[in-house]
Amino acid sequence: MQLMPDTARWVAQQVGHGNYTDRQLKEPTINIELGTWYLGHLLKEFNGDQVLALAAYNAGRGHVESWLRENNWNGMVDTIPFPETRSYVKAVLQYQERYEALYGNNY
Repeated sequence: MQLMPDTARWVAQQVGHGNYTDRQLKEPTINIELGTWYLGHLLKEFNGDQVLALAAYNAGRGHVESWLRENNWNGMVDTIPFPETRSYVKAVLQYQERYEALYGNNY
């Protein structure tokens, strides 16, 4: 999971990791717990819109909110203002399609 240290600290507080240290972000179980919690949080914040949530996960919630508020983005994958974020969201959605093709959508 990709989390910036400040975001990881905030998430750790939200999930009750009172003794969290930045070093723990390198521990797979902690990293996955914090990253999946944060992605779930973003999905709720963006009303289940995967594209918005994934873009916010990668580029930062503030960027996505700014793009939308200033009409710099229409919420579509191909028009995400940051090329890296556009590629990230496309890749995640493509892997989701592959996963569903292999395992169905009952995961």
